[in-house]
Amino acid sequence: MNNINMEIEEKLIKYILQKKTKTMNLSEVYKKLKLPYTPQSDKIINNILTNLEEKGYIQPLKTTNKDFQGSFEKYKILKLKEENEEKIKEEILKLDKKIKIDYFLKHPKEYIKYKKIIIPINEFIKQTNGGKIETITVNERSYQIYKNEKCLKENEEILKKLGLTCKDLYAYDTYEPFFYYINTEYKIRKLKNKTILIIENKDTFWTIVKAIQKLKIENIYMIIYGEGKKILKSFSFIEEFKIDSKDNIYYFGDIDFEGINIYVSLKEKYNKYNISAYTKGYETILDIEKTPEKVRKNQNINQDKIEKFINEFDKEYKDKLIEIFNNKKYIPQEVFNYEVALKSMK
Repeated sequence: MNNINMEIEEKLIKYILQKKTKTMNLSEVYKKLKLPYTPQSDKIINNILTNLEEKGYIQPLKTTNKDFQGSFEKYKILKLKEENEEKIKEEILKLDKKIKIDYFLKHPKEYIKYKKIIIPINEFIKQTNGGKIETITVNERSYQIYKNEKCLKENEEILKKLGLTCKDLYAYDTYEPFFYYINTEYKIRKLKNKTILIIENKDTFWTIVKAIQKLKIENIYMIIYGEGKKILKSFSFIEEFKIDSKDNIYYFGDIDFEGINIYVSLKEKYNKYNISAYTKGYETILDIEKTPEKVRKNQNINQDKIEKFINEFDKEYKDKLIEIFNNKKYIPQEVFNYEVALKSMK
């Protein structure tokens, strides 16, 4: 069997292993493999189906008709034959010793399903074993191995099952940078610890930047634009600024379920940093907005996260927040406008 036919066979095996139904029509084989209805395609498919029948993947339903090459119109999908499963396990045992094989020995079908991902990784590890090789980005390494820059990131679960990390492939993940402003008035010699504000929304970010400039505030080092949920990924970029657990990082966003989910998720994900709610900002908008509106769209409610957020406030504001959340209301961060910022941040 030539390389092209082997690729077609592997593609069909993967499709068979993923199928939830117990039968497969000949027409869907053509459709899945994107092959035209030609005598040459008929011959290729017949050879592949015969191979898969011998390997114990499929069994023809002989009550159905045959085409010109002898392929049946319908096939039953079988469990792997025991002897074929043993052959797959033998193949798995031949993988490089740096690769953990326990999972795939227990799930040989999974190995067949992801063979196209596993084999190139195995080859790369064998080729680089003991040699000196430069560390490059994950996407660069992915393109080098697969001619597809997204492949490694899209198959991180397979890497985990193989007991590997990007480091084992001499690759590193790049940061998703966030937009930020460094306060030129910050006096680094006066303060041992830096103060950083993460602002959820763009308008409020610029409002606070302008207020800091106008008031010549010296005790805030950096303002980060969180950009909604993006901060959950992009906050890793903070490592470039030599921020540690002694520094104070405050989060300020909308008072709604989504905003609270973002804040608490950030705090939990990056727990080596000292992240807390910017209570001064939240309390300010709670004092201003006496009649909050109903939440405009359905949002995921995580009671555990809401409680963690509320517990950062004293009783007066805790009660206000409980009332807002119980009535599914919200206060947008934009209540904290430029005029408010000038008064609040003095």
